[in-house]
Amino acid sequence: MRELTSYWQKQYDWRRIEAELNQFSHYLAKIDDHNIHFIHEHGKGPNPTPIIITHGWSGSFYEISKLIPLLTDPERYGGEPDDSFDVIIPSLPGFGFSDRNIKSGVNALSWTRIMG
Repeated sequence: MRELTSYWQKQYDWRRIEAELNQFSHYLAKIDDHNIHFIHEHGKGPNPTPIIITHGWSGSFYEISKLIPLLTDPERYGGEPDDSFDVIIPSLPGFGFSDRNIKSGVNALSWTRIMG
């Protein structure tokens, strides 16, 4: 436990992570009285295809954020501009910057139905 707390206190570089997160466009959408956080990055190709990528429980959007530039700007990584995506990554309710569930009976299955 001491080793773990020492890492978080002395080595973990929160400002670096914060700068990485701030590269992206963050939004909030109100869905059924919940504020749902999401990232929306536009593809750089001529006709980007929309794609929604969700993180798993109990993770966060951060764990899949490295995919964003690969999908929005494939040409930069040796791909074709026609293969670009508009990337939307919502934060599950209660995780990241989304509100926690405030109604009883709300669970992962009901949010899957709401968010499509």
